[in-house]
Amino acid sequence: MRYSIWMLSVLMFAATSGLQAQCDNLFFSEAAEGSSNNKYLEIYNPTSAAIDLSGYAYPSVSNAPDNGPGNYDFWNNFAEGATIEAGGVYIIAHPSADASISAVANETFTFLSNGDDGFMIVQGDEASFVQIDAVGDWNGDPGSGWEVAGVSDGTKDHTIVRKSFVQSGNAGDWITSAGTNVDDSEWIVLDQNDWTNLAFHSFDGCGAAVEGCTNPNATNYNMDATQDDGSCTFDNACNVDGVVVEASSFQYVPADLSIAAGTTVVWSNLGGTHDVNGDIDSQTDMSFGNPESFYIAPVSGAAGGVCIGSFTFNTPGVYMYDCSIGSHAALGMVATITVGTGGCTSAAAPNYNPSADFDDGSCIEVSTTSIADIQLGQETGVFTDSVVVTSGVVTGVFGSNVSIQDGQGAYSGMWLNGPDVPVAVGDQIEVTGAV
Repeated sequence: MRYSIWMLSVLMFAATSGLQAQCDNLFFSEAAEGSSNNKYLEIYNPTSAAIDLSGYAYPSVSNAPDNGPGNYDFWNNFAEGATIEAGGVYIIAHPSADASISAVANETFTFLSNGDDGFMIVQGDEASFVQIDAVGDWNGDPGSGWEVAGVSDGTKDHTIVRKSFVQSGNAGDWITSAGTNVDDSEWIVLDQNDWTNLAFHSFDGCGAAVEGCTNPNATNYNMDATQDDGSCTFDNACNVDGVVVEASSFQYVPADLSIAAGTTVVWSNLGGTHDVNGDIDSQTDMSFGNPESFYIAPVSGAAGGVCIGSFTFNTPGVYMYDCSIGSHAALGMVATITVGTGGCTSAAAPNYNPSADFDDGSCIEVSTTSIADIQLGQETGVFTDSVVVTSGVVTGVFGSNVSIQDGQGAYSGMWLNGPDVPVAVGDQIEVTGAV
């Protein structure tokens, strides 16, 4: 009987300890390895009280540990008096980081990671400490960086953000924390210099996670779920979250589709045998020249729709594809997909579109006109109300008026009124403006 009571008390203690382990200590919420010196570590306090960092440190290794696997190279203390407020973040940034990073940094540290240097949050001192959380590890040189969520070198030239359901650090188990794909990783991998999550952390709160489908596009979306359990279902033949294109009767519908980069397209076959060929034009035997080639093997369709397959379009541009079965393409089974926004991407063109995702060939070619021709043209009115492009050296700056010259002698100089960028005497500039 005493044995049973003892077992019960042990189980109760274990359960209680498990609950206390949630949200009871700091963890890394974000890490950035950006261009130049745009690097930072962000630490989150999930608890309900401020934490004094004098009992913590963030030791590190540089590439392979000099003191053997599992040991740190450098003991890095937090700044004197440092604390993290309840639900707040603490940012350690490179002293030469971008101004937007420096503005929210709590302290600076020169030797942040180049992608292959492991950092840990530890509690204790140099002689005795507990590993609380890690980005990277102290086990050896990973090469350029560690893989995160299936992304090669995810810790290099990327920003990684902790998923919102994570409630505690990984206790030094970086490999499990990094995961092997987007589903089993604790991290979201963003592009380099993406700091949109800096200075705050999205956190689902403490306690047991509510599992369910967290994708709002799914038929079984659970708005109360805080952790995706892989149960999502989608209303298409492929059961994939994407935009559906239907294939039947020698046509794809829609035949002209516009989507954002990163969107998945799903093809459903409503009848006949069709494939999706975005590689070699079946009518010309020449490459489509798509930004990315793609091909999905043929299947036979049915009235309710049969999944041909899906493809995720990550690279902006215009894609062409056809059905390469028999004479289907010749009978009109061809289609296009535009990924992103096209426009002129040449900053020198008068119709430059800084918002364009890819160049669509619409740039207007600009030819320069000499200052002398512009001066003489004013006499004849040939340039009246026209926009011209010329170039020259700045010879004077007088408030909002600037003089430039492109040679010697008569008609080689002219005045500019209200240039939209600051210039100085001696600058070689190109000017676009109305005469």
